[in-house]
Amino acid sequence: MKEKKKKEPKPKKVKPPKEKDNTPPLPKGPVFLIWFMAGSLGLLVILGTNLTSSSQRIASAKFLYDTGSFTEAYQEIKGLKIKEDDAELYGRISTMASVDSEYHSYIRYLNYGRKDLAFDSLICAAGRYDLNLENAKTYGCEEELKQLKKKIKSELKKTF
Repeated sequence: MKEKKKKEPKPKKVKPPKEKDNTPPLPKGPVFLIWFMAGSLGLLVILGTNLTSSSQRIASAKFLYDTGSFTEAYQEIKGLKIKEDDAELYGRISTMASVDSEYHSYIRYLNYGRKDLAFDSLICAAGRYDLNLENAKTYGCEEELKQLKKKIKSELKKTF
């Protein structure tokens, strides 16, 4: 058998001595104050943006509701945290959008030539009218819902 030779240890590198840092440390008070101010400013910007965005979306939803675009108004207000002041508006929008979305589905299906699905959507819209009539009375949008019901009946007579 061969004898194994022992490896010689590698020579250690000599590190040059580190220079001593003579700069004074930053004062903790002003550093903390700067970080606190920056954090406060960031938080203020985020909160301000959220509050402004929310109120703008609610105003936009109200405008869309007033113009009769109930489904678009619901899309605008969907996902927002609703305040007590806007709860009635949200109720009116969601009540009307429930029926209006089916009516718009009817129109889209009719444009695609799918009379079977268009008929189904129109029947669903009539059913949602019945389901949402009490909510409409509660939120004060009964007249608008009745107008939508007239459109639905008219389309049922005309198309089918």
